[in-house]
Amino acid sequence: KPEEDIVALYSEIIIFGGMLLVILYLMAQNDSFVSIVPIIALYAFAGYRLMPALQQLYASISQLRSVVPTLDLIYNDLKNFKKKNIKTNTNKTIKLKNKITLKNICYNYPNTERTALKDININYNMSKVRPAF
Repeated sequence: KPEEDIVALYSEIIIFGGMLLVILYLMAQNDSFVSIVPIIALYAFAGYRLMPALQQLYASISQLRSVVPTLDLIYNDLKNFKKKNIKTNTNKTIKLKNKITLKNICYNYPNTERTALKDININYNMSKVRPAF
């Protein structure tokens, strides 16, 4: 992906630019270049090993940023959701004896004209079906 290539380039520039600054600082502090070579190698190795993790972190942050507007919409919908009071009669129970029959079941998803289910007929024979409750 081009975006990941740009991130890789910038992270390399930052890490190795920072290493050059550390090298220049250490060279200004010490007279001997040989004494700072192990430290330079350590920083180079650490920077090289950290680059994939930094790239993955940036990719994850970018992905989260792209999801934020959707999460805001879902949050606002849930916040403004009003529960409907559905009155149920809990005194009556339905006795299932022989079978359950559903005839001409149709369903459309909200805000669509296309019918998802049309004229579905289902018969449940109670001698073969065991309820889960």
